[in-house]
Amino acid sequence: MVKTLDSSAKILVVDDAPPMCRIIIGMLEGLDFKDISVATSGEKALKLLGKKSFDLVLLDNNMSGMDGLEVLKTAKEKGLFESAVFVMITAYRSASSIQQLIQLGAKGYLVKPFTAHKLEQKLSSLSILP
Repeated sequence: MVKTLDSSAKILVVDDAPPMCRIIIGMLEGLDFKDISVATSGEKALKLLGKKSFDLVLLDNNMSGMDGLEVLKTAKEKGLFESAVFVMITAYRSASSIQQLIQLGAKGYLVKPFTAHKLEQKLSSLSILP
């Protein structure tokens, strides 16, 4: 069963584009989330995931260096899925790409570009918003 998130939820936004990070943070703040951390690379995300427990990880799939798939694989191998729900942010729309993300443990995905309303709908559909 997935934990329901409230305003005290710990969220990690992972994207190598700072403008996109700011946009996603603004969307999350609009949903009343306050404890939001940012990682601008897959490597930084894994370091943060190893140090701190998160309830939700919004993870960009297409990053330079370690991409989202590699982060998912490594997180799974290291047992970092225990407390966090991983939602992928992707530009890929193909069924095979999406299926691979889900098989690796992502609970859902958002296709770029997306709106705050789409983010809220996704979180609600995963039953992690009250």
